[in-house]
Amino acid sequence: MALTKKKSHSPMQLIRGWQESAKAFISGRKDEELEPEEYLKLKQYISDLEGHLGELHRQSARVLKKQLSYAKAMNDVGTGMILLGECESGELTESFRRAGDKAAELSKASQKLVTELHANFEQPLKGLLQSVDSVKAVMSDRSDALARISHLESSINAKKLRLGKLRADPLKSDRVPQCQRELEDLHQLLTEANEQYQLIVERMRSEMSRWQMEKSTDLQHLLKEFASSNAKLSKYSASVWESLAMGTHSPES
Repeated sequence: MALTKKKSHSPMQLIRGWQESAKAFISGRKDEELEPEEYLKLKQYISDLEGHLGELHRQSARVLKKQLSYAKAMNDVGTGMILLGECESGELTESFRRAGDKAAELSKASQKLVTELHANFEQPLKGLLQSVDSVKAVMSDRSDALARISHLESSINAKKLRLGKLRADPLKSDRVPQCQRELEDLHQLLTEANEQYQLIVERMRSEMSRWQMEKSTDLQHLLKEFASSNAKLSKYSASVWESLAMGTHSPES
């Protein structure tokens, strides 16, 4: 089996590669500067939104994991209380049995909270992140379209210079028609590229407005669900322990 020899790169090849990378970086930066300031602010907002949503989603997953751990621990506490009560007698046994039952109820309520928050908070956050990814994909298409316009404009300018040189050189006048056709083709491609770019811009203008409204509504809803679910568990927990405290009597001396 023949081994493929790895090609070595000369210093000049490396330098040319760096030059191409630098040109691409400068061109990309210049292309972005052609965008309206309002759009550049939108891009920054989308970037910030993605970061904050991602962090919130990660932290919500941590909360649910800890809530599940709390539910299991509370169930174990309840079991421990019942077993401890069985070692005693009379009212003390009954008190620990009731406490164990209440702990088991709270464990189930905590597990229910996890289920609710997963469906009404964590999953919607994930959905919002996916919608942000879709917006970023469209923005990437828009950047590519603008970059193509810049590339074609540069190609046209270079072709015009070449055409001028060919016309000025009698020995190369036979190449002029071919160069003219190539220039016309480039102009046609530029027209199509501009149309494609404008189509993306117009679609984004209408779709982003709708998306922003839906996103705001979704954020309000998931915040309400998060607060409501936690409030219900807190209220239920307080009610359970309060009823237990009122029903527990100190042993007679």
